[in-house]
Amino acid sequence: MGLATPMSAEDKAAIVQCHNNYRSQLALGKVANKTGQTMPTAANMAKMVWDDGLGKSAQDWASKCQIQHSGTDFGENLYFSSWRDFPNKEVLEKSCNAWWSELAEFGINKDMWLDDDNLSKVGHWTQMAWFNSVQIGCAVANCDGEWQTYVVCHYNPGGNYVWMSAYKSGPICSECEAPRKCNKSSGLCE
Repeated sequence: MGLATPMSAEDKAAIVQCHNNYRSQLALGKVANKTGQTMPTAANMAKMVWDDGLGKSAQDWASKCQIQHSGTDFGENLYFSSWRDFPNKEVLEKSCNAWWSELAEFGINKDMWLDDDNLSKVGHWTQMAWFNSVQIGCAVANCDGEWQTYVVCHYNPGGNYVWMSAYKSGPICSECEAPRKCNKSSGLCE
């Protein structure tokens, strides 16, 4: 068992902002794949918001210090490190950056369809980029053993469906689902 450290308002804002900044760059067509090819602009990329229920769910799982997926119905990203006692904000930003870096490291096929092979390589990235995952809640726990810092983020609705694309390519936020409206500067449906 571990100790899940309390998430401050600043911690929550940092992880949401990290996700939305990356999602915005993707939606605006400013993100490159492993090949250097720019990813297509997004027609339906929603802005994420913090959800306390997901934060509690992530906290419950993180405090168990089990380095495996929880099996919940939520989308889930995990991050663990051998260092300990870093500020939550720093750990959350490191995890967010590590998950996003999978696209540049491993890449994804041109049509962005997930299959079993690429899901195992870019699954954290695709969950971050999943168009309709609009709610997020995360937790950081300090654990004993080799992996001493553990981050869990839960997403609702979850993403990463095999044989589906993380988002619909097309004119920037041209297909926002009601009641969301297009924010042209961010490229996100808000």
